[in-house]
Amino acid sequence: MLLRSLAAIGLVDSGGFPSADWLVRVAGQPGETFTTQFGTYKRVSLEGGGEVWIDIGAAGTPKAGQVIGMTPFHSGIGAIKVEVNQKLALDPADPLVGGWSVVLPALARGDRPLPLTIEIVPYRMHTTEASTFTAYLRVLGLASEATVYPSPAAFLERATKGNLLSLGAIAPLSHAASAAAMPPTGPDQRCVALVTGCIEEAHQITNPLSGQPYFRIVLATDRGRINVVASGRMLLGARPAAGAVLQAKVRLIATPAGPEALAEKPDFTPPADRVLPGRIGPDTGREQGAARQRPGIKPMATPMAPAAENRQAGARGTS
Repeated sequence: MLLRSLAAIGLVDSGGFPSADWLVRVAGQPGETFTTQFGTYKRVSLEGGGEVWIDIGAAGTPKAGQVIGMTPFHSGIGAIKVEVNQKLALDPADPLVGGWSVVLPALARGDRPLPLTIEIVPYRMHTTEASTFTAYLRVLGLASEATVYPSPAAFLERATKGNLLSLGAIAPLSHAASAAAMPPTGPDQRCVALVTGCIEEAHQITNPLSGQPYFRIVLATDRGRINVVASGRMLLGARPAAGAVLQAKVRLIATPAGPEALAEKPDFTPPADRVLPGRIGPDTGREQGAARQRPGIKPMATPMAPAAENRQAGARGTS
């Protein structure tokens, strides 16, 4: 699951595939450190809005000073107001990983509130004495599979013929994602779900470490606005654009935000796919929606097609 998650922010080789070599390379990058009694977090920030939280074992433990985990994240916009019922450790091998058992609101008529356990990044730096409380979460989906439909009509036509979710739905897949489930027993049982929604904003970004492209997508769902990142090679169907529909299998993670994040709006500026190249290193001046505010954004000279389109073009060229 870790390699697939890193691939979502473009940490793949030249062939577009995740590699264990990236674990070593990312761990060696400069970053900011945050020490807790359970271990140390190291945040490696990448130009374009991507970041990787590296978990390092605590002093006095068998893995003191060693890398014991990594979690990708990305800047985004919006938040969902949730009710938190419980805090849970999600990985017995990594005490720095954990999640909150929450209830997502029902924003569409006829829906019921959705109980969900969602991974929190960085978990040990967001502590509270209260056992139940209200929180505002900026939610990110790290896509391992995704299909883009050019319009809601195209999605609904396909939905009548196959096993697709209703438009705007979020459906937990893993035991860890179910708030009623027992705590997971391993790192692969994290918060995995299917999500669908209308794309409000889509940008192509180049990862400065790998030089490989990925997409950052703002998605409107019946539970609120979430952000999704996906490698271009994981995308099937149409090119991501405002007004299209995305269905994706994602690892759901979140970080707490303030209530003001609820008012953040997507950038509805007419397209222009943008590439955000840049430097590597700590970025302590990030603001909400920083990916849009960074300098160096420029129109694409030649748009990148998702994998399916590449394969179709290759087939036409050899026929």
